[in-house]
Amino acid sequence: MRPVPIPLIAVTIVSVSLSCAQSPQWKFQLSSSAGSVADGDSVKIEMQAAETTIVQLLVVGSASEPVTFSAAGLPAFASLQGSVLRLSPGRQDAGEYTVTVTASAGGDSQTASLHLVVHGYNSAPEWNGTLSFYDNHGFRTMYCPGPLCTADGTPKLEFWVCEEEGDGIIIDVEVVRRGQQFTKVPTHSSSVPSNPHPPNCGAVQVALAGLTLEQSYDFAVRISDEFGAVAKKAGAPDGWNYDKYWGFDQGPCTTRKCACIGSGWAFCNGQEYVCCSGACLGSPPVMPQCL
Repeated sequence: MRPVPIPLIAVTIVSVSLSCAQSPQWKFQLSSSAGSVADGDSVKIEMQAAETTIVQLLVVGSASEPVTFSAAGLPAFASLQGSVLRLSPGRQDAGEYTVTVTASAGGDSQTASLHLVVHGYNSAPEWNGTLSFYDNHGFRTMYCPGPLCTADGTPKLEFWVCEEEGDGIIIDVEVVRRGQQFTKVPTHSSSVPSNPHPPNCGAVQVALAGLTLEQSYDFAVRISDEFGAVAKKAGAPDGWNYDKYWGFDQGPCTTRKCACIGSGWAFCNGQEYVCCSGACLGSPPVMPQCL
């Protein structure tokens, strides 16, 4: 969820004029409110990205000349207009910054430091944990994915994903031969660019190209956004999701055939692209026997 907007934070930087009749002297002091921390000649301001902080520069006392303010080291999201310093960082601006503020009157000037900490906010993509399986025959509804599924042509996995902030989405898939261990290193990936008008929602496909024919495979999935926030499900704290039914055979098949045990149907009921682990169609379906 997005953070709840808060009122603008007012931080006061005070310039004190300690003037005497002959020799005016400036003492530049910083004070702050709303939980900021003052430390000698510097002040620390912590804020969330996508929020705004107004720093009001004030002069306490009298000065023989008009007081002007300037600032060095301003980040791109900051602007100083007269005595008002406006800070409006975006989510990409998370980090720490040091700004030097100077108060000047006549030939006298004093400086102080403003230490700014911008905390980023980023929620993970939302994914319900389900996926759809496609191959050269289109959407596959029978046993796909699963240990009785065979893909004819390039398998494609489709996910419905939503990113609330509109960030780009990355889907990583690791495909291993059945029986091998997962390494949590992607073998296939797909991405969606960010959407300037959030949210960023839709169906995303990952093509599992380059697999060996007539081999059995399992796969694991990780979904994240461009800033590294990972969609996590129960049992997958690092974001890598695996289900024992997520598997398939890579077809088409030329050297293996499938016969249906205890059925009156011919070889797999005309399902010519079914491999050894493929499902025999019928009502009810029966387990295949490899020849």
